[in-house]
Amino acid sequence: MEPKVLKLKHPIGHGDTAITELVFLGPLKGKHMKGVPIGGNAMCMEHILMVGGRLCNQPPSVMAELESEDLFEALAITSGFLPGGPTIGQQPS
Repeated sequence: MEPKVLKLKHPIGHGDTAITELVFLGPLKGKHMKGVPIGGNAMCMEHILMVGGRLCNQPPSVMAELESEDLFEALAITSGFLPGGPTIGQQPS
C-alpha cells in the first residue's frame, strides 16, 4: 500500500517543530489496532484517531490538535486502511 500524505491546512506546533503534513504508512497491522474494541463494540472517533496517529507515527497530542478540516480528512484516510471496517459514524452490523 502506498503512503497517503495529508498536507495540513492548519499546521500544528509540537515542541519546536511545526507539523505541516501527516504521512500515513500501511499496511495496517496488529500493532496499530492494539486497544481497539472488537465484536459488538463500534469504533468511535477516539479509536480511529488513535489508529491514525499510529499509522502516521504521531502521538495522541498531535492528533488531538487537528482542526476540523484536517481532522475529517485524517479520519477518512484512516478509515481507508480498515478493510471492510465501519466508516465514520456507522455502527457495525
